[in-house]
Amino acid sequence: MTQPQPDAPLDLDAIQARAEAATPGPWHVEEDRRDYTRWVATLDGTLGINFGYLGNRTEGDAAFVAAARTDVEALLARVRELEAELARANRSSYSGRHVWEAWAEEGDHTLCTTEADAKAAAIQIWSESEYDGSDRPKGFIPGWHETAWGLELLDDGEHTGVFVARHDVFGRDATDPEPAPSGPQTAA
Repeated sequence: MTQPQPDAPLDLDAIQARAEAATPGPWHVEEDRRDYTRWVATLDGTLGINFGYLGNRTEGDAAFVAAARTDVEALLARVRELEAELARANRSSYSGRHVWEAWAEEGDHTLCTTEADAKAAAIQIWSESEYDGSDRPKGFIPGWHETAWGLELLDDGEHTGVFVARHDVFGRDATDPEPAPSGPQTAA
């Protein structure tokens, strides 16, 4: 088996395939006192990995291998979740084509370049109006309610009247290619 290189990106699909090909779990550690051996096994007996003599201090290795059956699947799910969140954040960050606005029904508003900044600004607007400016007031449990045009900040599930939305900015971005000429063209 080829050892992964430390700087190489993780091949999540290959890791997932190996996890799916492994014996189903749960796995657990057994110690056989008759022949003084330690095993990682399944309840139905379809897996038996011998870690040798009980005195060889393999307790940690056996526990690690037994837990890997469920840990790898949980870690894969979390990495995929975080990658999706990162991709979403990258798509919603400043591109020169839109801005984010945080505002309250009472009129306070601010423009931001990213969704994360706009959410932070919305929390600040709500904190200043409801909690006398405290940055993270005690008892404040933020949440977000998706609407057709943006997000509304929730405080412990209650509507606040503070919103976040993305607005498109029209015109050419500096990274856009030069537009093709329009109208009749003549040879030079």
